[in-house]
Amino acid sequence: MLKGSLVAIASDLTLVKLEGCGHFILAEKAEEVAKEIALFL
Repeated sequence: MLKGSLVAIASDLTLVKLEGCGHFILAEKAEEVAKEIALFL
């Protein structure tokens, strides 16, 4: 579904790195992260 592999770190905020693009996204919820990632695809 998503291009590249996602690396999530469990903490107060979810840090996700979209490999291939090198973008780092901070979001309070994983769902928000998914929406942000969708913008790059």
